[in-house]
Amino acid sequence: MINFSYNINDVLEPINCDEVKQIMGLKINICAYQIIETEHSPFLQYLLFKEPTCLELDFPSYYMTNLDTNSIYTQSVEFLKNLLKDKMDKKFNMDQDIHCHGYLNISNDYYIFFDLTGIIVDYKPLLFSFNSTWFALIDEILNVKHICGIPILDNVTSVFEKNTPLIFLYNSENEIIKSPKIGYIGRNDKYLHFTYTFGVSTSLSNSLFGELYYYTSFENSFKNNWIIKDYFEQELENNPEIDSSIFNFEKNIFTHGIVRSALFLNNTIILNNIKVSKEDFCIDIDNNITFKNPGVFKLDPHWTSSYDSLILIDLIMDYTKKFKGPPVYALTDINQQFPISYHYYKPNSNNINII
Repeated sequence: MINFSYNINDVLEPINCDEVKQIMGLKINICAYQIIETEHSPFLQYLLFKEPTCLELDFPSYYMTNLDTNSIYTQSVEFLKNLLKDKMDKKFNMDQDIHCHGYLNISNDYYIFFDLTGIIVDYKPLLFSFNSTWFALIDEILNVKHICGIPILDNVTSVFEKNTPLIFLYNSENEIIKSPKIGYIGRNDKYLHFTYTFGVSTSLSNSLFGELYYYTSFENSFKNNWIIKDYFEQELENNPEIDSSIFNFEKNIFTHGIVRSALFLNNTIILNNIKVSKEDFCIDIDNNITFKNPGVFKLDPHWTSSYDSLILIDLIMDYTKKFKGPPVYALTDINQQFPISYHYYKPNSNNINII
């Protein structure tokens, strides 16, 4: 593990009695975070909330009703404990401290920050669309702006955009620790929990970029298309006995899902707008693409000695047709992935949704 710091106090104000009186009756947003330490590096995730029938994620919130400093702290902590205990139905040690760092006032909206890192939150990783509480990566908040297709509200994103010290962790040399990118992978139910527990295994040697650890986007993880079928296929998923349908309507059993992981990409090659021709690949009747000429990507065979990851985004055919980015994230080391959650998804729908 590496030493790190989170300079959150550089932008926060301490809570005081006068301020509490001013915010009486106003909405209080709870910004609770965890710092997860992995074999690769630490990373941040923030707690977000949605009503079971709502389609958007926001900070958990309540309305202030008391007039003293202790009450705002106590009320916020109790609200947070009830949220984690009741809404998520989790076990956690009620005697451990939840550390409050202060607040932000943004256009008369109040955001109080709590550190949950020291709390044991034993939550189940199998999440559904009706779950109320989600932990979001900084990449999901700032760049992707959704978790499993559930939109993150702009007011959440703007808090971080306007206060950049909230975004980064720093190492002992005061250098920014690069935040992980979110990645997804589709899996048959038989291997869904296994992949969540141990991470993605290396692909076959004849995969597009060799024996690496492959992920893609949320949208692409649902599709039985050229990225999943040809780039990510593994021996265990080529078993002809596995039912190719993603839902058994007679038995009412979902058979496919996705794993959501934090990906650590430090030194990355980005392949963007790569020109390909009709001679480079073939397309079968199921719209699956197989590359006959992987050399089109012009990679140095020793690229892994200088880089730890690769991203393939867009392809261009004959300057006329552009294939929307898959994308493909390829990792060289197993510790560059940290599974966060896993999910089942709905079949035969124009909308891409988890169950």
